[in-house]
Amino acid sequence: MKIRYPFLKPNIPKLAQMLPDLQEVYRNGCFTNMGPFERLLTAKIGECLDGMGVAVVSNCTAGLMLGLRATVNGKRREVLVPSYTFVATVSAIDWVGLMPLFADVDALSWQMDPSHEKDILKRKDKIGAVLLCNTFGSPSDVESWREIARRLDVPLLIDSAAGFGGQYGDGTRQGTKGTAEFFSMHATKPFAVGEGGIVASQDADLIARIEDMKNFGLNRERISQFPGLNAKLTEFQAIIGLHSLRQLPSSVERRRAAAARYRHCLRGFAFQEKGEFSTYPFFPALSPIGKDRDRIIRHAAARAVQLRDYYAKPVHAQPFGRRFPKLNGLPVTNRLAQRAVCLPMYDDIGENDIEAISRVVNEA
Repeated sequence: MKIRYPFLKPNIPKLAQMLPDLQEVYRNGCFTNMGPFERLLTAKIGECLDGMGVAVVSNCTAGLMLGLRATVNGKRREVLVPSYTFVATVSAIDWVGLMPLFADVDALSWQMDPSHEKDILKRKDKIGAVLLCNTFGSPSDVESWREIARRLDVPLLIDSAAGFGGQYGDGTRQGTKGTAEFFSMHATKPFAVGEGGIVASQDADLIARIEDMKNFGLNRERISQFPGLNAKLTEFQAIIGLHSLRQLPSSVERRRAAAARYRHCLRGFAFQEKGEFSTYPFFPALSPIGKDRDRIIRHAAARAVQLRDYYAKPVHAQPFGRRFPKLNGLPVTNRLAQRAVCLPMYDDIGENDIEAISRVVNEA
């Protein structure tokens, strides 16, 4: 059956728009290694983030690995992180030799819940970092977590993978809070280059260190100072990023209008608190109580509508994540995993499309 409403469509600029810049790469012969387009993209992203320091990297997972390696030191090896997230976040913690400690999320925001502060502080001698996830591009309660991180005396890291172009509840941009904040430029994101990532921080020394670490740990004299990765962004990705950046504001505006229409059309569904600040890579919702989420997805698929069940298997419930410790159990995470359903979203989705998709979902 031909899919009428796919879940996602990559939001990549037209080839004709980028062709002069691509031709310039061939003329100058610089294809990677922090070339002129990569440097220009870094500067433009910094401008979008109100002058924050920025390093662009090959993907968000590599950025997380570099950020964790650069900020978590000493004997405290646990990293507090939600299980209700994509596995890449937790994988990055494990890859750098740290221990994920799963915390539950809030039932309304679906973000890591700071109300467990008392139990968190009991592990002060073990926790080396707090890693928030701005789930589905919506904002976490950063101010509460900033105070918890201060009391733990650890860095506050924020995985805002889908959040570039979004805001926090106080109106400030995602990317401007925490010790460091991380974005994905994967093809599934509203700000897409295919593969790519961003590390943003007010700490200029931290950004300089990550710039070295992404290039094998080499300094400007090409001497290795510490372990690094090959996590550079190519000139081709940088060109796509520069053109994507120009279209992002209108993209986010259209997606937010589409999300408002979904909220109007869907019956009995619950929606993420502060979702209006999201960039909406897709439209997340909770299925009505008493309705089988998986049946809704099957019903829609039979009618050529693609839905997804983020995160039906939170990381702690997957074979990879079962060995990691949990804080106070994860009852809200488990409930969300049973009800969450995500609906199609893309720049050119129209009101008629949303109404048709919503009819299919409502009748399931």
